[in-house]
Amino acid sequence: MEFGRCRLSIAVPRGFNYQSVQDLQGKSIATSYPKILQQYLDKHNIQADIHVISGSVEIATGIGLADAICDIVSTGSTLLSNGLKEVEQIFHSEAILIANKNLSQDKKLILDDLLFRLNAVKKAKKNKYILLNVPNANIDNVVKILPGIKSPTILPLAQVGWSSLHSVIPEKDFWQIIQQLKDAERPSQSLSDIVPIVQPIINDVYNNGDDALKHFSIQFDKIELQEFKVSDAEIIAASANIDSNLKEAIEVAYNNIYTFHSHQKSDIQQIQTTK
Repeated sequence: MEFGRCRLSIAVPRGFNYQSVQDLQGKSIATSYPKILQQYLDKHNIQADIHVISGSVEIATGIGLADAICDIVSTGSTLLSNGLKEVEQIFHSEAILIANKNLSQDKKLILDDLLFRLNAVKKAKKNKYILLNVPNANIDNVVKILPGIKSPTILPLAQVGWSSLHSVIPEKDFWQIIQQLKDAERPSQSLSDIVPIVQPIINDVYNNGDDALKHFSIQFDKIELQEFKVSDAEIIAASANIDSNLKEAIEVAYNNIYTFHSHQKSDIQQIQTTK
């Protein structure tokens, strides 16, 4: 069904010089899946000590409890943040739907409805819905770049000479299409036309700071901002809605960037960041 995908893998510390499964001989391995791990080790004639842990298996090597771990892996970011590397994949897993071939007609109708919805979601995940505001003179050129599944929807805007173009495109082609749109011919303007418009804005911001920015936010974006800084409450709320794996990856990236650039303030030296 193409979701809920994960794998049961063996991981070791990044400093472990791992060459093959034979390197696990005589090692201790922490896991929540001792029977599956034992079957895998037996298959490869490996004798290892298995430590059963009910949760937070990824920290076992860091606290000296085990030489390796065997755990469920999805994105791999948890392994990364704990200094581990994936070395063996025992099996892959994903959600599947199983139905009885001898369903009654009523149940078959329910199944067909469920399959329709599941397939619709799967198909939608492979596409992106995009909306563009386009000068009417450029519509034909834009349509050639993103024709959509059948054809784009084009609606006139309140501003004369402009239209809103709605289209669905394959996600795999998204960035390529965006680049094509950027590269498409644009109305040319000379610098002498632009400077008289932009320079007063730059001067106003330079002289009046945030007050000028608030003024231009109202003028151009129709938004009245009282504060530019994101509040602590907004940051906490946003953080609570981030996937835990993504949050871990962001924290690793932050620590690496901070460590690297903080050393740029001093003399050149070797810098160790999280691998």
